[in-house]
Amino acid sequence: MLSDLHQYRFETAEYRAGDFNIFAAVRMNKSDSRILHIVIEGDGYAWVGRYTKSDNPTPKDAVGVKIANAIQGDVIYLARPCQYIASSVCETNKYWTEERFAPEVVRAYNNILDQIKANYGVSSFIITGFSGGARIAYDLSMMRGDILAVNTVAGVIDVAAWTSYHDISAVQAIDHQSSMNMAQVAYMHICGQDEAIVPCYLHEKFIKQQSKKSDAVHNLVKIPNYSHSNLWAPAIKYLQIENPQ
Repeated sequence: MLSDLHQYRFETAEYRAGDFNIFAAVRMNKSDSRILHIVIEGDGYAWVGRYTKSDNPTPKDAVGVKIANAIQGDVIYLARPCQYIASSVCETNKYWTEERFAPEVVRAYNNILDQIKANYGVSSFIITGFSGGARIAYDLSMMRGDILAVNTVAGVIDVAAWTSYHDISAVQAIDHQSSMNMAQVAYMHICGQDEAIVPCYLHEKFIKQQSKKSDAVHNLVKIPNYSHSNLWAPAIKYLQIENPQ
């Protein structure tokens, strides 16, 4: 994967935030744009099987890297905790399983965005999240006022609905019911109609719920004949790349 990043003209980096070390790949073309695109990776190789947790969540197929490479312009790819690099928090597997969306994880990414703003002088972000990375992107959009748009690709957003669908143990996630960010973030959700991991109806249910809570725009694109691992390629043309306002 690292050779692919160099081929794609990315420079690797590492962000320290809280107790987490987060791997990053940066491609900055020194454009005049003050809007930066962030791509957040999926859960990676979190599970060996339905009942067996992985010892290393580094993706076997880094879909987030493929998405980042396909985006024109300045972009920073952010891996998830314990992918590619380890820290003391990686001594247990909770941060790529039941606590992968825990508040301290989201706070770490929030801190990283602050670091990125300071380092590169950007004013706002567009964030694309793949699979579980979509939930991190959504959480950040609810916490910050500088996120213009969020794209989710095969995204896990409603964590409780997703775990119920798969009949698996609950996964900790932030409850935004009482802390709704009313900023006008534009959301684009992209799902594959052959998807079994995050079926389109979960997106439809989530969007219906959100329409009752805020004026934020949630759009949904359903792509036929694509599923979780290959959806990224046709999804690229639907991503919000420019300021949607």
